[in-house]
Amino acid sequence: MITIEKKTTKNIPFLVVEDKDIVKSSAPVMVFYHGWTNAKESLMTQAYVFALDGYAVFVPDALLHGERKQENRALEGTTDFYRILFQNVKELPTLREYMEENGYDGTDITVGGISMGGFTTSMLLTTYDWVTAGASFIGCPDPVSFGKDMLVQQYENGGKEKYPKEIWDDYFDQMDRLASDLRHYSLAENLNKILEKPYFIFHGGKDEVVPVKYDRLLAEDLKKSHGKHFRYSEQPSGGHHVPYHSLLEAIDFLNNERNQ
Repeated sequence: MITIEKKTTKNIPFLVVEDKDIVKSSAPVMVFYHGWTNAKESLMTQAYVFALDGYAVFVPDALLHGERKQENRALEGTTDFYRILFQNVKELPTLREYMEENGYDGTDITVGGISMGGFTTSMLLTTYDWVTAGASFIGCPDPVSFGKDMLVQQYENGGKEKYPKEIWDDYFDQMDRLASDLRHYSLAENLNKILEKPYFIFHGGKDEVVPVKYDRLLAEDLKKSHGKHFRYSEQPSGGHHVPYHSLLEAIDFLNNERNQ
């Protein structure tokens, strides 16, 4: 029987979606991350599908989202976006500690996510050895290039007329400083950390929110580096959404890798 339980550990609210007929210690563990302006409850379809396949799925609210949303405080674009990504990375060991204290296997964790959660997924794979597999949906493995490209796009699409040059100079300086911290977590710049970890990537070919080009380039680089443990799936006409079939593809891929 699939159950959904609401939990909190050290001020991190999360849901646990799992089959109660499976012994905790034998269930593969997945942590699944939601996207920008969403909440943990938005991932119930994804969590349920993975739970049906035997996963114990942990779905946390990101900082400033869901139960952690601050009243009368709007999300502030780039500044909050990267702050949240860093916080997701920082908080995973806290969730892992909860798992180990409550009978789950915290030594072999799969991570997954949609959009902002896909960014988080790639960053976690570069950071923790005990994150052993990942599934990124409409995310990005190159937060440095994405941030710089988005800033240039904003500047060229009316921004340079809207704000004075001094403000834009400050924005670009901030992005350069942020990039120096992000490079440590960028999967695109730490390709060696994924070569032995199963990694499923899905993207829509017409995505106008997170362009597909970053995932395409990663797939090409993995092929050139003789990466054997990844699958890249693209829906040519797809936009910034996750079709049901991509979840089944991810499960099939991860199961095949786990059974090798």
